[in-house]
Amino acid sequence: MNKINYQKELEKTINGIVKNNEKPKLLLHACCAPCSSYVLEYLSNYFLITVLFYNPNISTKKEYDYRASELKRLIKEMPLVNEVDLEIMEYDDGEFYDIAKGYEECKEGGERCFRCYELRLRKAAKYASEKNFDFFTTTLSISPLKNSEKLNSIGEKLSIEYKIPYLFSDFKKKEGYKRSIELSKEYDSKLQELERLHQISPEDPEVMEQYCEFMEEYLSQGLLEEQIERVQRQRYEQLLEKKLKHQEDLHTCVCMVKNLMKLGDFEKAHEILQIIEKKWHRHEAYWILKVQYCVEQKQGEELKRTLDKMKKEHIYLSSKGREDLALWIDS
Repeated sequence: MNKINYQKELEKTINGIVKNNEKPKLLLHACCAPCSSYVLEYLSNYFLITVLFYNPNISTKKEYDYRASELKRLIKEMPLVNEVDLEIMEYDDGEFYDIAKGYEECKEGGERCFRCYELRLRKAAKYASEKNFDFFTTTLSISPLKNSEKLNSIGEKLSIEYKIPYLFSDFKKKEGYKRSIELSKEYDSKLQELERLHQISPEDPEVMEQYCEFMEEYLSQGLLEEQIERVQRQRYEQLLEKKLKHQEDLHTCVCMVKNLMKLGDFEKAHEILQIIEKKWHRHEAYWILKVQYCVEQKQGEELKRTLDKMKKEHIYLSSKGREDLALWIDS
């Protein structure tokens, strides 16, 4: 029996969409930012995409939330053709343990993996059907370690069950996996060049500015493994400290607080936050950071006091600021 070329099946579907001048709604299941970069770059040319983040095979809620936030950041920062929405499913590792029970001894790539494929795709199919999407699919086939034939077979079965078309795909074909790596390497090569320039001219303010701006963008893409990201954030912290010694500007202070919170250094983040409060008390950036800090630290009473104080002092919020704080100021 001849194997189906799922990449060609995808191209046939896309050709039909282009020919009919359509922009179908696609629900794209994703479980992390790095696997999504190429798929979003490719499919956003042809579909109106909503990404569904769901991966119950993650050991802690903290890691789950971290991956979700990095995916959100990637979507926000990538220069995509059409706007992409994001839906984040609640964390429930019990769903994974339920389907894995009795298959604990299975090797990687065996039946336990296939059951996990179906768990994720079923969640996507159900959501897509309920929300009237035109197609559903997953980013999982970008990985050389994932069985694309099995993924598409499960997708086809669920498309019949939930009465919604599955978008056949094998994103690692046509050098899709290579492109996802290239997106990371493009940032890496630019990073190396800026590191070289900084070593040559460590006191050059223009080089320092470019280096810090790039690090801010680089870290926002969600393309790094957790340990590598931590190392880069520590380097970024050193750069920001050096920059602040020359000049204490608001943007650099804000970047420092955000980076320190990502590193889990809330004591130091609070110190910089106090500097911002003293110098830029009425600027929305301070209040947005203060709210985020309280949320991260689970300081419910302090959060309430901060929101009350914002209201009492008539702190102006831009449309972007209101969007950032919508969850708290609207509740």
